[in-house]
Amino acid sequence: MNTSNQEGLYVIGAVGVLICIAVVCWLAWYIWYNIRRKKNFSQTYRFENENRMKMRDNERKIQELRSLLDDANRRIEDGAHDKEMLAAKIREFEEQNAQIKISEQETQAFMADMAGGSLCNELHALARGGQIAADDMLLQLLNAVDEKNPKFTSYIRTNIPEISIQDIYICTLIRLGFGPSEISVLIGRSPTAVTKVRKKLLQKLTGNNGKADEFDKIIREL
Repeated sequence: MNTSNQEGLYVIGAVGVLICIAVVCWLAWYIWYNIRRKKNFSQTYRFENENRMKMRDNERKIQELRSLLDDANRRIEDGAHDKEMLAAKIREFEEQNAQIKISEQETQAFMADMAGGSLCNELHALARGGQIAADDMLLQLLNAVDEKNPKFTSYIRTNIPEISIQDIYICTLIRLGFGPSEISVLIGRSPTAVTKVRKKLLQKLTGNNGKADEFDKIIREL
């Protein structure tokens, strides 16, 4: 074999090696990209309650109807009826969202008033004194929340099947601003046990394993 043929083979071999390296690099990048995308997706999970989901759905419908309304505006006389009907639907969804916002504001105001009320103040005092709260006090607290914010316990019972009454008390205390150490004292369980309960409830509610304070954040938004 002459020198020129050998050089040609060397060149072909070198090109083949470069192509292999390029393919390996591309596969490595593709695997890294997918792993990172899955990781980012799992980290961007956020909880949405029923009202917010309804509002998002209404906003989507509003945008769809606005698009249809724009099309109707381009029509001549035969589009007048469609324009009126679509405009009425938009007003209907906008009024629904306005009512939802008012209801949420009223609920938030009630929960804030209750958190600073006499019953919660008494429970805070018991926690500071290292005393367990009587069941009738916790039940009274739960009933008061149910009266003004019935969707709170309804959502918890629906999305966390077979939840115990004590775990509902924990959720209620979290919603009213009690810290983990206070809750531990009031229900007579160790801080570690309370943390485990919050993590367990987070997993049941969202399907994800996470920190206990992630569950607290979700509950305080209800």
